[in-house]
Amino acid sequence: ARRSARSTADGGSADGGFRYANLAIRGRLFHRIVDEQVPLAVEMAPDLVSFAGGGNDVLRRHFNPEYMLARFDEVIGRVRASGADVIVFRWANITVTDNIHATSTNNFFISVEYCLNNN
Repeated sequence: ARRSARSTADGGSADGGFRYANLAIRGRLFHRIVDEQVPLAVEMAPDLVSFAGGGNDVLRRHFNPEYMLARFDEVIGRVRASGADVIVFRWANITVTDNIHATSTNNFFISVEYCLNNN
């Protein structure tokens, strides 16, 4: 996946037209996206990055919204500091039977939305 994404990004038109790289890997967890894929994306010096990470983590029993929110804020800041605009995707607000987990998950969605609207 990494080679094909890089080839697509490097294979832009000679006149500097539109180029596209898809670094997505199905099922990837947030920490691996941040540690492995975000640096590759920033290295490509894009004008625009779409970021859809963390959805698989939210489905995990031991999901830690506070940890993810801190890293989420840091990674969006890192991409923005490179000069790229960022499109962030919000995950579905799933219903769970564990009230503590449901509260944490709902607070995470609210926190992410707040950060995106206030940064």
